[in-house]
Formats: sequence, C-alpha cells, structure tokens
Amino acid sequence: MELKSADQWKELLASVDNFVFDCDGVLWLGTGEAIPGAQEVIKLLRKKGKSIYFVSNNSGKSRKQYLVNFDRLGFEAYENEIYSVGYATAHYLKHVLNFKKKVYLMGLSGLAQELDLQGIPHIGVGPDPMVGGPAELAKITLDPEVGAVVVGFDKEFNWMKLIKACSYLHKPDCLFIATNEDANLPIKSDTIVSPGTGCIVKSVKVGSGREPIVVGKPHSPIFEVLQKSVNLDPSRTVMIGDRLNTDMELGIRNGMKTLLVFSGISQRKDLEDQSETKPDFFSESVAGLLACKETVSE
Repeated sequence: MELKSADQWKELLASVDNFVFDCDGVLWLGTGEAIPGAQEVIKLLRKKGKSIYFVSNNSGKSRKQYLVNFDRLGFEAYENEIYSVGYATAHYLKHVLNFKKKVYLMGLSGLAQELDLQGIPHIGVGPDPMVGGPAELAKITLDPEVGAVVVGFDKEFNWMKLIKACSYLHKPDCLFIATNEDANLPIKSDTIVSPGTGCIVKSVKVGSGREPIVVGKPHSPIFEVLQKSVNLDPSRTVMIGDRLNTDMELGIRNGMKTLLVFSGISQRKDLEDQSETKPDFFSESVAGLLACKETVSE
C-alpha cells in the first residue's frame, strides 16, 4: 500500500514501537547529503517515544565512524542504536561462533576497528601489491594462525588478496564470512555503476569453491544481533529501506512490517516489475511521515 495521507501514516505509527532504518539511500545519499526531511522524521519519532535503530550493510564504517556522520548531517543518534554490518560481523564471530583465531580481512579500516573492539586479531587491511609474476606465487607466505577469511568492501582488492583469501579457505576448517552480497553501491548517476561487496565475495566464492556465512541483510545474523541486544518484538517493528532484495527481504524473513522508499536504489518500476518481494508499504521517502506531524503531536 502506498502511504499518502496523514491518516495512513498515523495508522502505521500506532501499529509499531520500533523503527529500523537503513541509512544509505534512506536517510542520506551516497553524495553525503541528507534526504530532505529525514532529520526531522527522527526527531518526530523520538518525540512520540518510538525506539529507533540503524541497520546498514555498509562495512566500510565502524559504529563510531557512523556516529560522526550522523552528527555531521544533523541527526540525533547514539552508538548503541547503530547496527552496522561491520559491528554485527565482529559480534557474530566473537559471541556466536566463539572465534578465537586470527582473521584474514578483506575490508576497510571501519571493519578492522570493529574486530579490534572485540579483541579479534587480523591481517590484510591496506594495499598488498602483486610482486613478480606467476613464478613468484610459491613464495607467498600464509599465516598459520588465520582461522577465518572475512570479506567486506575493499578498495584495495586485487589478485594478490584473492590468492591469499582462496589459499586460506583451501583449509576446510577455515571459516568464510561475508559482510554482505550487495551488487552495487548507492550512487546517484545515470552513467556510472559502482560495484559493491557482492562482486568481491563472488570472486572469492568462485576461486575457493566455498560458500560463505553472510551476516548482512537480507540474512538473519545481523537481525539476530539486534534482536538479542534490545529484545524487540518483530511484529511491533517496521523495517524501512530502499532495496527490495536486502532491506525488504530482511523484514519479511524476520516477521517485521516493511516500508520501501524510492529515495535510493529500488524504484517504483522495480516494485511493479517483480512479484516475489512485496513490502507492506511504500512511499517516495521517509519525509512522507511529516505529512502527519500535527496529527502525531497531539
């Protein structure tokens, strides 16, 4: 159902206690600009006493880095409300899998920071250029303490890193963890496509012949970390996102209400073109909630 009137928004508000927001494409754009009205929406929900959580598949930022971004854009947010996939991955390794070895990490500093905060040692962050040709491959040294390969978004991804990841995964007892499998990053351009983490994960899957545990949306580990932390009731929760195949799927799989906004990746035509993933509600942006500002402030 498309939410258009204040009464429709009021009905949604009355039916939920918890608002789970994706970030990129929902609260702000890839260009670093806030979605018009998004800050005011967060203020309005807090005024109504709603619980707010931010769940993102962006593995490049730690929770502390996210907090800086929220503050820069004028959003009221708190670290314990942020469930980035980097935090969820580190938490999952430490507290669910009871992981005690070293990680070979394909990712950025934000993901590394989250592993550090959980006391998980890691190697692999930063450039790792290929030196020499194929004859030099036999000289590559692998760290015997590595017990997991974690793949996130990595701007330094290259053949050398792929070789090392696949070589570690050649050991059957080495875990393979992926932060997410998003195909593209949310940028606003009619001509440029920015490949996402899923492209890197796919390369490691093909090269190693292994299937990863995927932590991020639409898979359940990221929601399980959130639910166990705050004990929320899915039936009284709405998932708000801009992607059908991640945000809406996460909500549907875990019993949440779902609201798709067209301010990011998925557009109205995408909703019309497919029949498998149907959100409960859709709207142009989260700012639609402001249509009932006077109504909800009674």
